[in-house]
Amino acid sequence: MILFDDFGELLGSDEESLKLFGCADIEEFKDKIDDIADYFIKKEGYLYKFDNYNWIDFLNYSGEKINKVLIRQENSQAIEAEINLREIYNIVEINGSKTTFLIDFNNKRVVEQTEKSSLPKKDAQDKESRLKTSEETTVHPNKIEINYSKMREEYDIDEALYNELLNDFVLESKN
Repeated sequence: MILFDDFGELLGSDEESLKLFGCADIEEFKDKIDDIADYFIKKEGYLYKFDNYNWIDFLNYSGEKINKVLIRQENSQAIEAEINLREIYNIVEINGSKTTFLIDFNNKRVVEQTEKSSLPKKDAQDKESRLKTSEETTVHPNKIEINYSKMREEYDIDEALYNELLNDFVLESKN
């Protein structure tokens, strides 16, 4: 289990989760990892780190049924796990947060990665090189494909309503 505050700051972890992310102790975890979602492999049907949306908010509020992640490992393998998010209401505020998110990884199994990818590092130079690699392998790295007909069929949301909801979300996130 891993604990985050309402702002996405790491509060703690159990030993099993530390090992899952290749860390010997909590100090190494804090030094090595900015966001555990950096280790999530982007693949359809699995939760991954979004460019413009917090993955914890996605799990908590989207209503989508995606509850699995692929966690990149140091070798050519990955760990597939079900991810379970629980919101805990704090009696005492922690880092100014009234809630804590508890993340559990269940039913873990080792799977082979179909493509080679390196583990993220915390330094800026590595982040820049990952961005360059991403731009080389992705045709449109910042383009989000939106299927309005699917949204209309499945969620009864048309383009105008989507844009209104998106604008409301952006305004709320700035407050």
